[in-house]
Amino acid sequence: MFAVAVSVLLTALLVSADRSLSPMLGIPPNNSSFINVTVAEAQIQHVFTENAVDHSSGHFLSKRARYIDCAPNQQVKLLEALRKVKQYASSSHNHLKSNPAGSTLYTKWFGQFSPERYARVLTTFDRLRTYPDKWAYSCNLCTTPSVLAKVDESKIGIIDLCPRFWIKSTVVEGIKSRAYSIIREGTRVKQVLGAGNRRLSQETSEILATQNPTEAVESADNYASFAVEAHHLSASTSGTLSLTRSNSMPAAPTAPV
Repeated sequence: MFAVAVSVLLTALLVSADRSLSPMLGIPPNNSSFINVTVAEAQIQHVFTENAVDHSSGHFLSKRARYIDCAPNQQVKLLEALRKVKQYASSSHNHLKSNPAGSTLYTKWFGQFSPERYARVLTTFDRLRTYPDKWAYSCNLCTTPSVLAKVDESKIGIIDLCPRFWIKSTVVEGIKSRAYSIIREGTRVKQVLGAGNRRLSQETSEILATQNPTEAVESADNYASFAVEAHHLSASTSGTLSLTRSNSMPAAPTAPV
């Protein structure tokens, strides 16, 4: 805050000095556009300083989700998806905390249990409980027809939502849903996990967990599939399950391994 105040004060002094010296040097005084740009930059610095959460990486998160070129109806759909994302991440985190030695569900998507891999998965879902609410979402920049969302690693803290995210046949929850896609892309954000972008089917994700647990805990689709089933399991045991076309799957076994 002190650094921002000093920056704004120096800007004002420079503008004042420029106005005083310009007539003496025969230079027309600067117009208001320069002042506006400078003040705007100072305000942006202030916002970033207020909301910074990771100074070492330069990753700044706002206090709530931001929209980039999003129509009102798109914002409604996105907020609905983000609410489900929070439920998915919380259910996943709770399941992991309740089964610190592993579970059938954990083994299905992340393979043979190890404390190190378990800790990595737990940390990822802990971050996914809050980070998505603080990212920015671009609603009309992505034109890729085959995916719902994607992350450009050069744009920190921004999720690009693609045309398929908005079509009527894409549901808010379940496999390959809006919430699934945000969970998936969220794991690709470096400050969450930094997962790769290899797209896997559920069947391939399960095979990966069996054959290579180390790679499974780095797979975006494995996290998203685990989240869907963890929430389905939590909702079914609490009696609040509401089935949709995409999440109508058998509940995962409840007995821990």
